[in-house]
Amino acid sequence: MADVPLLGRTRGKGHRRSGTRGVKACTVSNPLFPVPRQAIEIKRRRIDRKTPARPQ
Repeated sequence: MADVPLLGRTRGKGHRRSGTRGVKACTVSNPLFPVPRQAIEIKRRRIDRKTPARPQ
């Protein structure tokens, strides 16, 4: 799905993590696989945002 354009991207924060999600979708027409009509790819990236230790 490298040539399929990115349809949407969201960012979020919560529970010491930040992350992004990207969605791609395309129509499939292949006589070898007659049932699938659409292919969807969802990529998710997470980053742990631990705060540095504070001196006491």
